[in-house]
Amino acid sequence: NGFLSTASSTVRGTLHVANNLSASSTFTIGGNIIPGSNNTLDIGAPSTSFRTVYASTSLIVGSAGGQVTVDTNSLDSEGSFTLQTTLGNAALSLVSVGTGDITLNSGGNIIFSDSFISQSSSTVGNDLTVSGDLLASSTLQSTGLATFYNGFLSTASSTVRGTLHVA
Repeated sequence: NGFLSTASSTVRGTLHVANNLSASSTFTIGGNIIPGSNNTLDIGAPSTSFRTVYASTSLIVGSAGGQVTVDTNSLDSEGSFTLQTTLGNAALSLVSVGTGDITLNSGGNIIFSDSFISQSSSTVGNDLTVSGDLLASSTLQSTGLATFYNGFLSTASSTVRGTLHVA
């Protein structure tokens, strides 16, 4: 009917559990955890979630053609990917500590649908289009077409090596 151990126990081979398996201390596994069927089981629950998940190489979410992979130095997506905040006034920050750069690199356009604010040196290697305001409180450089549909304010040096269009 059941197995109860109040001390350390070792199972060599396969352990089948029909209902719940409960451990009140550390539970150590020497092999893989594989669900009995695909895409039907959860780890944790909304009211009893894990605090931290440690992974040594990567975490893969999704299935082929729509996977998002998180590893030590990158966040990669096989398809379109949206990084957003879900609360009304929540801010989304991309922060580089020290002297590292934040690089936005796209095969197409990088579009700012509201304001673009540069508080440090900014360089745009191709076209720059801003639908809202652009405020540059430090150096702004653009080597292609720069189009601003609302306003452009620069409190420091700005260089456009292509065409500047302010609508």
